[in-house]
Amino acid sequence: MSNFKLNLPTDIPWKRICVSKDMIDPKICDSRRPKRWNSSIAIFQYSPEEEYQTTEGMLITYIKVACSVTGYQAGPDEIGLHRGGFDNFWKENGEVLKDTIMDYYPCYGAILEVAVAPKKKDTPLSQYPYFSDFEPKKRELYEIATETGEVMSRSLKNLSVGKGSSTLNSHEILDVDHGFSFGAEGSYAGTGGGFNVSRSGEWGTKDISQSETNSIRTTDQSQESRETQSHTTQISQLYHQLDSYHMGTNRAVFFLLPRPHTIETERTFVNGPRNIEGIQEFFFVTMRPKDVEEICVEAYLETGHIAKVPTLAYEGEIETTDSVTLNILSNFDGRSDAVLDSSWGDDSTTSIKSDSIPYNPPAGWEIDLSKGSGGYNVASASGTGYGYPSGTYNYSVTEIDRNHLVLWGEVSAAFQDTAGLSDGGKIWTGTLNVTLTVYLKKVNPKQVITGYEEHLFLTARDLCCCEDSEMDLPFVAWEKPFKYIDSRKAASEKMIGDKMSLVEANNMGKTMSREFMKSGNDIDRRYDKGKVNILETQFVGKMLANTLKDTSRDLKIDKVSHLSAGLKAKITSVVPTASLSSVLQMPIQMQKEVFDLNDEEIKNLRTSLTAANQSITDPKLKWFTTSQLKAFERTKAEKVKAATKNKK
Repeated sequence: MSNFKLNLPTDIPWKRICVSKDMIDPKICDSRRPKRWNSSIAIFQYSPEEEYQTTEGMLITYIKVACSVTGYQAGPDEIGLHRGGFDNFWKENGEVLKDTIMDYYPCYGAILEVAVAPKKKDTPLSQYPYFSDFEPKKRELYEIATETGEVMSRSLKNLSVGKGSSTLNSHEILDVDHGFSFGAEGSYAGTGGGFNVSRSGEWGTKDISQSETNSIRTTDQSQESRETQSHTTQISQLYHQLDSYHMGTNRAVFFLLPRPHTIETERTFVNGPRNIEGIQEFFFVTMRPKDVEEICVEAYLETGHIAKVPTLAYEGEIETTDSVTLNILSNFDGRSDAVLDSSWGDDSTTSIKSDSIPYNPPAGWEIDLSKGSGGYNVASASGTGYGYPSGTYNYSVTEIDRNHLVLWGEVSAAFQDTAGLSDGGKIWTGTLNVTLTVYLKKVNPKQVITGYEEHLFLTARDLCCCEDSEMDLPFVAWEKPFKYIDSRKAASEKMIGDKMSLVEANNMGKTMSREFMKSGNDIDRRYDKGKVNILETQFVGKMLANTLKDTSRDLKIDKVSHLSAGLKAKITSVVPTASLSSVLQMPIQMQKEVFDLNDEEIKNLRTSLTAANQSITDPKLKWFTTSQLKAFERTKAEKVKAATKNKK
């Protein structure tokens, strides 16, 4: 009868207490859905019944944290691209830039911090809750090196809670195939021979607890469960390296890294460290004094990524110069002095000749109105004018826009009646020679990718289960150019996606893990919660700056229309000649300290520099350049003019 005096273990009926709200679809069956490739967190809680609260003066609560660990991909609404201002300003190479900004960045490491605290804020530290146990604590690898390839174990890990309700035991099923091996023997002259085949592996179970005991016994499993277990549950795991820290405090830290490549055969290459993708669950046994009625739970997840940022260069020349020359000879249209001396009186006179020359850029080019004196400079000008009482010569550009220019000039000539008789005189010929240098830029210049730079960055999200909290969106928490890492300077120049040996891939993974661990103290590259999205990062700013350098679009800061007057004043008061590209590539902390900007001003500056804060009223501006739109208008006007002329 003793079998029934103890209850069977209870499968924990978890209750969700909070979840990443941006992953909830508030209205199904429509075309809008939450982003697919963002990490998310869900927290579950269960308090055992009174009969399992066996620790005097303490209450036990079970917590489960489920993390969906994925890569990072920003949404257009999240970073402001839906307004159209970015497309309008960066349309010359917008596709390449947007492909980088909106790319999917796989996860190469994750850090989870889970903390519990009393809901009542003035609770002394001695009354704080703490984790008496948690799972998993450490991850082993189940990848086998064989001659035939890689074979992996499946994962099914059961957890059970002891009768004391405060300790955990784990039970893991193994199904590991080491592979087949083959052998053959032979001999000469028809004697001897043989063949063999074998298969090895591990099948069965592995039990892990805080103390390990090996024994062989026969037992009643149902009776044993009644005697040793109070609650059971299952957790999903990723087969990657995992370490844990700080059991016995109110805060636990878990570091998840890709498992290394463990097989090296001839002609075996990989594209870098492994990705981490999937659901990882964590189980916590939380204890608190009975005087602490309610607790808050926080889960903070950081995921590590590598961005391959393209280095862009223009294909061929994008800027050049041309020239236009106007020559005027003023000589009374070639008439002789005898013709001009037509009377017995004084026939001295002055003649002014004017002329103009139009200029149109070659196909595919336009006049760069930002250069020189509005698109041109006078390369040379010489002239001599004669007249009575005085001579003159003048020249000017009477018309100019991106697609044409008109150079006009005039010069005077004089006829001097030397004798006052009708027998001739002297003609003083006027001359004017003007040459302009015209500045040209390519229409819709094409940029090509000449290389890549790698940048490490961490994205983070925070979930607080306390009072009703605001929706927390993922944000960039830290970034660093990969080339600045000491261990990379002497290492292979291979990048993510390149073919590399397993040793190179594993070394790259180790380097990333060290940088992720060091990032917590890198205050110059650390960003506060929710302050920076991917469009506002330094690596995107540098990419945008590279596309502007040595072009007419690299405006001086005081000429950038999408930047507020207050920000312009602060920047130009420190660096009067600052350009858009020079400010874009500055690190965020440098901008903050040099220009004395607060957090709100920094965010406005980073968004404004990319023009993502601008909305366009005319959709055509998103798809056509200004010169193309003007050409459309000219063609339209010419058609109207021709139609009007035909009617007449």
